[in-house]
Amino acid sequence: MFECPICQATMEEQPSLVTACCGAEVHEDDIDEAEVIACPICGMENPQIVEGELRLVCENCGHTE
Repeated sequence: MFECPICQATMEEQPSLVTACCGAEVHEDDIDEAEVIACPICGMENPQIVEGELRLVCENCGHTE
């Protein structure tokens, strides 16, 4: 368990979401609202979204490491 440096709440590990073509990070909000039309790095149309590295996210204040 990790403590958030901002609010001292418990941080949880969550996988980041990235494009399979070149590993560009994609935010969950972008996926929920509409399909990712093109990769922000290489421009590939309709890239496959996969899980990337784990990151720490505070469920209380939203701080991410």
